[in-house]
Amino acid sequence: MAVITMARPLKIGLEYFPHDTNASTDPKLEPLIILYGSKGYAFYFLHLEYIYKEDGFELNVSDAETRQIFIRKLAITNEEYEQILKTALKHGLFDKELFDGKGCLSSKSINERATKILDKRVRMRSIYEAKQYVPDAETTQETAQETTAETLQTKLNKTKLNKTKLNNIIELYNSMCISLPKILKTNNTRTTKGNIRLKEMPELAQWELLFKKIEASDFLTGRSERQNGHEKWICDFDWIIKNDMNITKILEGKYDNSSSFKGKKIPPQRALRNAKDVVDNDQ
Repeated sequence: MAVITMARPLKIGLEYFPHDTNASTDPKLEPLIILYGSKGYAFYFLHLEYIYKEDGFELNVSDAETRQIFIRKLAITNEEYEQILKTALKHGLFDKELFDGKGCLSSKSINERATKILDKRVRMRSIYEAKQYVPDAETTQETAQETTAETLQTKLNKTKLNKTKLNNIIELYNSMCISLPKILKTNNTRTTKGNIRLKEMPELAQWELLFKKIEASDFLTGRSERQNGHEKWICDFDWIIKNDMNITKILEGKYDNSSSFKGKKIPPQRALRNAKDVVDNDQ
């Protein structure tokens, strides 16, 4: 009798991140260590722990409560926190433009490392799922080899299908969101996060509704007046697919010009189902 195992649940964020043995001699980190000693070193890596746990690998530290968590854990004062943060931004440990625009901490290198780990996770999950069907002891070696070959072909076909779907979404974005930066090519981050969002929202009509709402939004397209450090910010494809909450907020109507949904809190999966219901009703 064959054995079929249960699928593993999808993980959010990372459970670990690489820590180089020569990190303390990194030219970007050295100023923190020289100026603030062990506090500067701990400041950086404690923030990294929180950043890598986030779905989009960006940590919002604009509110006082979040900062107090770090201040208490590091046993430093508010003034010390501000000084160390300013130095970290100055020397490029975190993206200053991102922090000035959204109050979030992250960087290009952080996202590159996270993407490598996510890619490995996807590969390992594919291997795990390929082993879900386990032949019994009476299965011959020939049958097992045929099953393996079929599984590999199925995985190859699935990969091609996912790539086609993502390309269709990108073409749809470029044609509908004419006020936003166009996508000229894909990369590992876009492919990984795009496929995750496609699993959550697989219908093309749902994406049409999403892009229609984005293009109609004066805020997301940069047509409205900006303030509080958001003067240069404009929505783009990477921001849309970065996590499920961005899509959810758009579908809920948070960024509508006259937001009738504002204030309502709807779980992400329910919002995605609602989008499908709207599309179905329009057809």
